[in-house]
Amino acid sequence: MNHPSPSEPGIFGRALQGGSLQFLRKIYRWFNLSVIQHAIWPVLVAVFAAPQVSVADTPWDWYLGRVAGPLLAFVLALGYIRRAVGRGIETTSLPSVHVPETPGRVAQQARYLLLGLPVMVLIVRAIAGPIDEVLRVALLGLCTATAYHAINFWIVPLGFPDGYRGVDLGTILFAVSWGLGDVLRVGASSEGGNLLIAFLAGFTAGLLVALACRGLRRWPGGTWTAPMTQWLVITLILGFVGQ
Repeated sequence: MNHPSPSEPGIFGRALQGGSLQFLRKIYRWFNLSVIQHAIWPVLVAVFAAPQVSVADTPWDWYLGRVAGPLLAFVLALGYIRRAVGRGIETTSLPSVHVPETPGRVAQQARYLLLGLPVMVLIVRAIAGPIDEVLRVALLGLCTATAYHAINFWIVPLGFPDGYRGVDLGTILFAVSWGLGDVLRVGASSEGGNLLIAFLAGFTAGLLVALACRGLRRWPGGTWTAPMTQWLVITLILGFVGQ
């Protein structure tokens, strides 16, 4: 009687190697990291009665819980990328992490502008004050923007030999993640709301942001140009509207 070799995958292992299960296995890190990014603060609100106030008005002891989700998700994503580099995955999909810089003087100056402008706007905001409220909003926005890019544009392409396919999927998952975040916020809020509308609105906003970031990745290029621009527009400009 022939017995399977210990090195051969079992029935469940063979199932995971094909079809839709293989696809799901490739994006499970995206799901785990996205849940970490979005769910920690809503859980604190729903279970531990964290204050339902604006980011700027969040007390510092509770603020740590608010920033913990995106910060932890970003750190975990970097840890996985580091392990991927150690296994040599950078020869296939990892170039999606290191976005090439578009050659040319104009593209170079555009990168410098998009990297430096958020810092200058932050300094102006801090001078206008109150500085503690500005820092709360800015830090959370920076962690959120970098987490979105690390999870959707860096981690997702690692599961595919063709980086373009991975980035395309990451664009859709970027929007799904944005919608998921809005659903969790509405669900944990005492005011409540329509979860489907929240998801669709978040998905639409996230897709627009993702497509804009895709454009920035093509021109002027650079790994940090798109995340910093997202931080500038979503947080340092729109995040202070009405305050």
